[in-house]
Amino acid sequence: MPKITLLQKIYGSNKPEDFQEAFNELFKQLKVKTEICGVTPRGWLQIKLSGEDQKFALNYLQKHFGLCPEKLENLTKFSTIRGRITHLGKSKTQLRVDIGIFKPKNIDAVVPLQNLQAQLLDGKKFALRKIIELFGLAENFP
Repeated sequence: MPKITLLQKIYGSNKPEDFQEAFNELFKQLKVKTEICGVTPRGWLQIKLSGEDQKFALNYLQKHFGLCPEKLENLTKFSTIRGRITHLGKSKTQLRVDIGIFKPKNIDAVVPLQNLQAQLLDGKKFALRKIIELFGLAENFP
């Protein structure tokens, strides 16, 4: 099976190898082997699956962790996208979310301040810094 990229970032003092034991435990009842391949330049965890139950394991990982789309072409109109907040505090007018698109270049989702105000504050005009504080948003937050 080709390398897959999970919607799970490695940051801080964690290393990709730290996840091997967790995957071994997670799939101990299955005939599947996981191999940690490393991380993308932005920290997304990459693994390979092999064995008789690899399709089941892949479906499990997709449901519980999510998979990076990797390329813009892998998204469809109205796709539900998950990601991690990035570049927090570098803009006063938008929130950037790393959604796991990195081929051929990194592409972030951008959420304008007006959308955050409309969806989170019933249209009340708060500064982005205040919204971040009120909702406890943080770098790498899902």
